[in-house]
Amino acid sequence: MNLTQIEIKKAIDLIPVKYKDQRQFINCIDFLRHNELGLALESLVELADEIDYSLPKDYWNNLIIAAEKMGLKKEADYCKLKLLDKKIG
Repeated sequence: MNLTQIEIKKAIDLIPVKYKDQRQFINCIDFLRHNELGLALESLVELADEIDYSLPKDYWNNLIIAAEKMGLKKEADYCKLKLLDKKIG
């Protein structure tokens, strides 16, 4: 398992059980199984944006690290903004 996969799995572990039946979560797991790490990350970002729950700072930090390891600057920057929102709010 590489660092990107580890960071995505850490983020997954921070999602409450009641949200694990959401389409984005299910898609993320499927993408992860097929080593589609960019799509898995995008699914986690979508999930966080759509649920009525404020995920912890570690969730966004994990996604930032994963996105940066994959060279996904746009996604990393978006996650950094979400993290900044958590620090301000």
